[in-house]
Amino acid sequence: MSKLESLLATAAARMEVLDFGSAIEGYRRILQQAPSQAPALMGLSIAYNRVGRSADALPLLGRLWVVASKRNSAPGKLFKAAVLAQIGYAQQQLGQFKLAHEAFDSAYRLTPSEELKARLAALDPHVNNQDPLQQLLQHARKLEASSQPEEALKAYRAAAQLRPNEVSVLQGTAWLLRRLGHIDDALPLLQKALVLAPERPELHNDMGVLFQDRDDFPKALTFHKRALKLNPRFTPALINMGVAEKRLGRIEAAIEACQAALDIDLNLPEAHNNLGNLYRTQGKHAEAFRHIQRALHLRPDYADAQANWDELKQEAPHLFSAPADGKASAAPSADIGAKPQALRPSTSPGRKKKSPAMPTPKPCDQ
Repeated sequence: MSKLESLLATAAARMEVLDFGSAIEGYRRILQQAPSQAPALMGLSIAYNRVGRSADALPLLGRLWVVASKRNSAPGKLFKAAVLAQIGYAQQQLGQFKLAHEAFDSAYRLTPSEELKARLAALDPHVNNQDPLQQLLQHARKLEASSQPEEALKAYRAAAQLRPNEVSVLQGTAWLLRRLGHIDDALPLLQKALVLAPERPELHNDMGVLFQDRDDFPKALTFHKRALKLNPRFTPALINMGVAEKRLGRIEAAIEACQAALDIDLNLPEAHNNLGNLYRTQGKHAEAFRHIQRALHLRPDYADAQANWDELKQEAPHLFSAPADGKASAAPSADIGAKPQALRPSTSPGRKKKSPAMPTPKPCDQ
């Protein structure tokens, strides 16, 4: 086995255990030595899609398509379908639904599968929907995804003029206003949405986050708990409840909430990061090491986890020291029990994209 083949096998193995950070680093090393290495380009594209970096994946997939489009053999058709499926997923993540539908349809024509059929069916309403409200919402979300919040807000407000009592419009507008720092403007919109749809746990959770933004942690907890009463497995509420408990000085309760979220889903970077930070503040550095490292494996560009990691390096340098053979010390139990998942070209990433209905859980503060 050549050196490049060994690096490729190592990167693929890290993908299998959802260690996306190491996989991305490995694929980049390969491409530094062999910029046109197709398996590395494909692996890096999939990894980017898996961690929500579809804007980075698309240029790589474009390079792959130049190669794949010229292959007409049976294996070549499979390769074409795999590239098209990843292109479709990246476009879907970026709100480019029509282009995504076209890519998935082309992949399905080459290699029909139930998964691609399901993806096409899920996109049909977005592509064929002539409802002006839904078109405005799609446009607003696309603008959000492309970091144009002010323009997205204009689209949400245009949607509100069409249907002022639409819950998705109220919620999306409120969450975008929060992102822009207008908490007091967001609150009445979310309150109205709750009156219209009190059975939706994500709305209660959103209210809790807004009250956390206002430093009213007891009230925030009441809303997170209401969300959990409606759906005991709603992990964003558990994670956010942990943040509120920490801010109230109840560290053990915060740990219990984060652990409860991980008992439901082991692959939650926010829960691992917050739990690691809680252990760090208790001086339990080995436990902190495992969880913060896991958060970075699941989301390599997670800035808050990286900040906690850097703090941990200062507090417990022995965990990062190199042994006598000169190699960096291995992370203790880097996997923390995560179940390996088969990697198929057209599967959605392990880190699910968050819609306005499920806001990003808050990180534990330093």
